[in-house]
Amino acid sequence: MDDADQPLEQVFPVGEHAALWVVNYRGTVRVSGWERPEVRVVAQKRGEDAFGRPDGRWVRGLEADQTGALCRLRTVAASLPGVAGSLPRAMDLEVRVPRQSAVVVQSPNGLVVVEDLAGVVFVRSQSGPVSLRRVAGTILVLGESGSCTGQWLRGEMALRLGGGSLRLEESALSLLEAETATGNLEIQVVLAPTGSYILRSRSGSLTLALPPPSDATLDLRTESGRIECLVPGERLFADFGRLMVRMGGGNAAVELYTSSGDLRVEPWKWEGELPAPPLPMGTFPALPDDTPEEFTLLRELVQGRMTAAEGLHRLADMPPAW
Repeated sequence: MDDADQPLEQVFPVGEHAALWVVNYRGTVRVSGWERPEVRVVAQKRGEDAFGRPDGRWVRGLEADQTGALCRLRTVAASLPGVAGSLPRAMDLEVRVPRQSAVVVQSPNGLVVVEDLAGVVFVRSQSGPVSLRRVAGTILVLGESGSCTGQWLRGEMALRLGGGSLRLEESALSLLEAETATGNLEIQVVLAPTGSYILRSRSGSLTLALPPPSDATLDLRTESGRIECLVPGERLFADFGRLMVRMGGGNAAVELYTSSGDLRVEPWKWEGELPAPPLPMGTFPALPDDTPEEFTLLRELVQGRMTAAEGLHRLADMPPAW
């Protein structure tokens, strides 16, 4: 794919499940699920990066290939010193995949959007933001300075950000482990009866909104910030910098920690019915021997051989593909 003027489209027949691997140096990546047994890719070059700033690289094209259920997409970029003007500086990718799929997106400099999927998702970014909507299953996010937003998520989620923030709205998760260095965490979540929720930030503030009645033991700790707990419950421990509260039977474990930020737990009125439980991914697609190593780990996650938090820790040890 190397046409600079027109959108380029390619379709790969994959069956009911797919494994999608995307590496885009600069530009927007949007992956969304549909009911067709195929992967469709639409690629469009443009003259500036996702933030309107030209840089010293130009886009030569997109490498796209398929082996069985695995589709690989990689933007090919090259340096071109001393040349400015109309050369394409970024490539936007819009990808449709079967709804129950395994998806890996690595994009250092652009927006990543993943929506309408029921499977397993891993997004690795550097400075670009990540947006997740209507995703059920296992969600893993690694980022540096970009932020992450999520709406209507279900299942398990593990996230680690540098300077970015996390905002989740109207989600129902059985496991959430989220950590930022300097960003804030704002979470609206329905707790599972035996779920585990660990939120940490070194210097950011944490706000957790829970729908009553919730059944959890809250452990809130900060070294120099304030603690506000506005939900009903029994105070088990209260001292400077730490508060423990039992809501209902106290079954779910909730831990909030920040070094210098503030902590706040507040009630949240859920409008409408609670979301349905996560949809199973079903059979993980058979993949070739030269499959990117991330998919070996994602298969273990789908098979229940590790938690999302354990999987994210192992993925963080792998070098980025860019």
